[in-house]
Amino acid sequence: MSAVLHASLPENGMNNAIDTIKNGVARFVTNVWQFFVGGVVVLAAFAGNFVDLKQSRISVEITGINQSASAEVDIARMPGFSNFKKLAGPPMLLERDKKFNVEAMKQELERYRQNLVERRGEYSKLREKAAILLEQPDAPAKSATESVESADFDFPLALLRDEQVLKLPRDKLKERLAEDEALLRSQENTLALAETEVAQFAERAAKSDSKIEVTAAISNSGDGSTSLKPQALLRADLGQGNYLDIYLRIIRYETGVAELRPRGTSVLTFESPPINRMAPADQERFANFFRNTSPTNLYVVDVRNRYYRSNTIPFAQGIYEQKIYDAIKNYATKANE
Repeated sequence: MSAVLHASLPENGMNNAIDTIKNGVARFVTNVWQFFVGGVVVLAAFAGNFVDLKQSRISVEITGINQSASAEVDIARMPGFSNFKKLAGPPMLLERDKKFNVEAMKQELERYRQNLVERRGEYSKLREKAAILLEQPDAPAKSATESVESADFDFPLALLRDEQVLKLPRDKLKERLAEDEALLRSQENTLALAETEVAQFAERAAKSDSKIEVTAAISNSGDGSTSLKPQALLRADLGQGNYLDIYLRIIRYETGVAELRPRGTSVLTFESPPINRMAPADQERFANFFRNTSPTNLYVVDVRNRYYRSNTIPFAQGIYEQKIYDAIKNYATKANE
């Protein structure tokens, strides 16, 4: 019995020793882990003072490049534009305060051009009908008084309607056709001269007070907010290492439009100074290369001095927009198949 007791004592002592070691190791590992975790937390908090863990992720997409409207001018008070004034007509001259810029002038020219095309078409139809009548030996002399009260035809031929014209005597019908042809040619010549006047004015305006406007969608796909600085750069690659750099600023920047919230998108408009403030060499480059396919990018910078580059589009007004329309049209066609 005593032998058994003596044999069991060392075994119990060994178990206690092992338990002691296990507990010591566990406490050591726990203390080390707590120290490590605490250190990580401290380091993270320390780093958080210098690094914003919620970063913004900015992308820039140009949606349009335009040349802004030039300043308006009072055509009635300005010398020159004699042919354009003829097209604009007496109402414009009576409205002394009516003003035009380049875009308004071009719209006026287009309106007059379309009107002139319609009148030329009507005259051609009238001439064809008259040619048939003039081939007949008994041309409409006998029925002339049915439409014109004055027996000697002193009534102005230009005021007659087409159906009345076709009832004129042979000589008066030819006279009216000749008058119409002369008038149309005079108006077409006036239109050509007016187009030259407007083109020259547009060229002067392009070198003066018009500006470049760039519209861009700025997206922030990150979890942190930021703001853009008002300055930006539009760079057109003219080839062979030549560039045209146009400095821009965000319009209405003081209202906070450049603030980019997390997971949001803002549409901003950037505007250049008047083109006549560019260096002479840049003005010449702009006149030569605007409205062509030179690849162009917009560069912006945020308040943390991080720089961003936009998509590439042609250095032209309307070309990129037309590409978008074509893409939408192709999608619509496929969707309807």
